[in-house]
Amino acid sequence: MTDSGQDHAGPGHTESARRDPAYVRSVLLTLCTAVTWSMSGLVWRNIEDAPIWTVIFHRSFSLFIALALILLFRYRGRMFSACRSIGVPGLCAGFFLGSGTVLFLFAVMNTTIANVSFLTAATPMAAAILGWWLLKERVRRATWISMIVALLGVLVMVYEGIAEGGWFGNSMAILAALSSAGYVIALRFGRRVDQMPAVMFGGFVAFFLAMFFVTDFRISMHDYAMCAMQGVIISAFCNVIFAYSARSLPAAEITVLSLLEVCLAPTWVWWFLGEEPSTLALFGGAILLTSVLAYSVSTIRS
Repeated sequence: MTDSGQDHAGPGHTESARRDPAYVRSVLLTLCTAVTWSMSGLVWRNIEDAPIWTVIFHRSFSLFIALALILLFRYRGRMFSACRSIGVPGLCAGFFLGSGTVLFLFAVMNTTIANVSFLTAATPMAAAILGWWLLKERVRRATWISMIVALLGVLVMVYEGIAEGGWFGNSMAILAALSSAGYVIALRFGRRVDQMPAVMFGGFVAFFLAMFFVTDFRISMHDYAMCAMQGVIISAFCNVIFAYSARSLPAAEITVLSLLEVCLAPTWVWWFLGEEPSTLALFGGAILLTSVLAYSVSTIRS
């Protein structure tokens, strides 16, 4: 990575920055990351009998080890210097990433998927407000329009189940959304340095928290393979790419693009596990998909 792409979307987010190839590359990488993230539900549904805290521990430990090995290979003797260089923003990013993972899984366990999807879809709104307030990042009109249309699409998708679920699960989903927004803002604050160590720290936070609640560390080979797949590929590599993209994309824009995950997640479960979505879910997904893709195309063409 060169320094040429580190600060293209700083305060003000000028039109000239959006014409830079690094900006377009970051848009495309974020969309690819969202597609990969959307497969998380499919992986979780294939867990056979491992308890939730055991899953969190092995998934997060796999993420931590994978990133530690990558950092060791990349920086060799300078690994600890690279870790120190992330500073307070990187530590905050890791904390939000690790705690957000735990909050999200608690939300899934205690409320409906519909509620989780709708409440976490508010992440771009929170990121836009925080980015404007803390980073002075101007939010374009097209971004606001895309956020509102996407949120309406999610509401249509989950309308049939939005009234169900307990207050605890809904609260966890809201906190998970705020943690996601905080993660993006922290990455934007530390965009001038490589934030890969922050992702590793996020894995450490999650498995450290899980250590206090795991009653049995034993896990079947099948379930461990699912945890490792989620930790290494879907979480580790994708969050590294996401952290790189956050160096060029403002908080509001990168979170809008990430909403593609919400649209595609039920699609994989439908295709591979036969969980057919309702007509409203398909209609809402079409609205969300159109909003994100239209925004992506218009952004790249500009």
